[in-house]
Amino acid sequence: MEVIGRRAELALLEDEYRSDKPGFLVVYGRRRVGKTFLVREAFRGRLAFQHTGYAKVGTRQQLERFNTSLETWGGRAYPTAPDWFQAFDQLRDLIERQPEGRKVIFLDELPWLDTKGSDFLSALEGFWNGWAAGRADILLIACGSATSWLADKLFANKDGLYNRVTRRMELLPFTLGECEQLLVSRGVKYDRLQVLEAYLVFGGVPYYLELFQGARSVAQNVDALLFARNGTLRGEFDLLYSTLFHRPEPYMRTVRALASTARGMPRANLAQAAGLSDGGGLTAVLDGLEQCGFIRRYLPPGRRSRDALYQLVDQFTLFWLKCVEGSTNESEWTSGLGTGERHARLGYAFETACLNHVAQVKAALGIAGVATETYAWRGPSGAQIDLVLQRADGITNLCECKLAAKPFTVSADLATRLRLREAEFAEDRHAKGALHQTLITPMGLAQGSYRGDIQSVVTLDELFA
Repeated sequence: MEVIGRRAELALLEDEYRSDKPGFLVVYGRRRVGKTFLVREAFRGRLAFQHTGYAKVGTRQQLERFNTSLETWGGRAYPTAPDWFQAFDQLRDLIERQPEGRKVIFLDELPWLDTKGSDFLSALEGFWNGWAAGRADILLIACGSATSWLADKLFANKDGLYNRVTRRMELLPFTLGECEQLLVSRGVKYDRLQVLEAYLVFGGVPYYLELFQGARSVAQNVDALLFARNGTLRGEFDLLYSTLFHRPEPYMRTVRALASTARGMPRANLAQAAGLSDGGGLTAVLDGLEQCGFIRRYLPPGRRSRDALYQLVDQFTLFWLKCVEGSTNESEWTSGLGTGERHARLGYAFETACLNHVAQVKAALGIAGVATETYAWRGPSGAQIDLVLQRADGITNLCECKLAAKPFTVSADLATRLRLREAEFAEDRHAKGALHQTLITPMGLAQGSYRGDIQSVVTLDELFA
């Protein structure tokens, strides 16, 4: 299969393969984002061993499945190891029997192998420190969606694996442009407004978009996958969180609370809304969600850490909670075509899409190389700005995100609101330099009495760049 995008990631993997040093590479990112596919394609015909952990099974079953992988890749029978120490000894034997050359060991869904009381992590430490780290021909690739586990157990390890990971690679969801490429490669022909709609529902998650059928409209695909009783993704929300987190309930309560506001929520308010105590448990939940790419934490420059806001940025989670959960209408999305409610729901998601395409916004403004602090702002009066780009060249872009299927007209009411908001922002932030009102809207800006109030416009084609 063709690999869409991922040029930098493929180059990194090839660089690791051609290295003359032992490598311990960790590939991480959101579930369904294509980590396994990328590694398999990058090393097609060059893997020495591969094994995938199983979700929610015990240590004995994990070891039995590992034994099956040993026999598959080793071409010989191995007795099922009683523990992970002996299992890694068998893996070492398998690798040592192979001819000279770089040997790529791929352990997929690594967090699932670390079952309670299994000593998996200690055995992995022994395998790497006691053998693999001393061999220049070994490239160990660990992969997982449970990014919080990887961060705690590998990146922040204070024991035998301290500072042993030689390289990390985060795989992010596709951009709008990459989503378009993927759909085209599968024979799904949509215009860019339709691709945008697909993105606002499913985000840039390749697995979801690969389920699209080209004979169906976006709305028909949304209904078939999410709203139909037997839709392929009908149970995806629960599966997504239950496979990533051992106790998913507090994580799900937190994203539900964040889905109620587009522009983020302070920690204290979030704890109350989610029904969680504002302590170490909430910190672990927020860290886990942020590491897995579901939320972001942002803090305007000069503000105290307690003023940080947390915002839901996973498009699929946002759409599920706002539109799918609780619905019993199997044609919910097609029956709502053209309704104001549907447009409002997608408008909410469009703001998040813009936040996920800051690099494209900066390129459209001609400031890709300008150092920029990016944040959202909430003023004393409650006024809010979707996206602030505070630039090192003395200009600050105050971005307003407006979803529209035709050129957007600035009304007198909006123009007044933008002026008042700009004045409040200038006073609150003690802003220096010029403030530019910036509109991000798919079809550009229409002529009108207040068009001159907008200094710059970013269109859909530019978001696809």
